[in-house]
Amino acid sequence: MHSNGNKNMGAPRKGKPCEPAAQIVRKFGGEQAITKPLGLNQSAAYRWQTPRERGGTGGIIPPIHWDRLLASAKRRKIKLERGDFSARG
Repeated sequence: MHSNGNKNMGAPRKGKPCEPAAQIVRKFGGEQAITKPLGLNQSAAYRWQTPRERGGTGGIIPPIHWDRLLASAKRRKIKLERGDFSARG
């Protein structure tokens, strides 16, 4: 078995989840609900909400997913705008 040093990557994160990803995940109704339309494992959503120092993206949902998430939100009548993906200080 190969270890990449991120053994907790798929596990739920400890502590406060990183924004703005955590808020967007909540809007969709959870990790599985947001990743299913993208064809991703729900561990991706945990990674988006995990601090960079713990192997996550620090609250950033990769831009490659934004258009599909916006379309999915529109179909599901979830209020989501492109600006919601940007980190706020």
